[in-house]
Amino acid sequence: MTKNQKIWFSVFLAIFIIPEILWSPLANFYYELLHTGDVFPLRASFLTNSDNFAIWKFVLWVQFSGLFFAAGTLIISNTKKIIKFLGIIPLIVLILATLFAALFHFGLG
Repeated sequence: MTKNQKIWFSVFLAIFIIPEILWSPLANFYYELLHTGDVFPLRASFLTNSDNFAIWKFVLWVQFSGLFFAAGTLIISNTKKIIKFLGIIPLIVLILATLFAALFHFGLG
């Protein structure tokens, strides 16, 4: 990867990682999905309040776009095929997890 590609890849990963560290929208979604009944979120934040649904959607969209563009940057980079493959697989899993959370939570599925 060139220096420019590494910088953009890092920026796009940070777009996913920073909201996940601060508010854990995906971790909270899957934690509450695995536990039935009245369960508190894994990490309580202002996003777990039902009044902030629009903000939660925006944060989830930002995380998805960060993952999508990080995967795109990795695909167009000039790294070895095995490194691309080992990098793309976790990104695709996270993209699918984000899409599932959005479809399940927003009722688009």
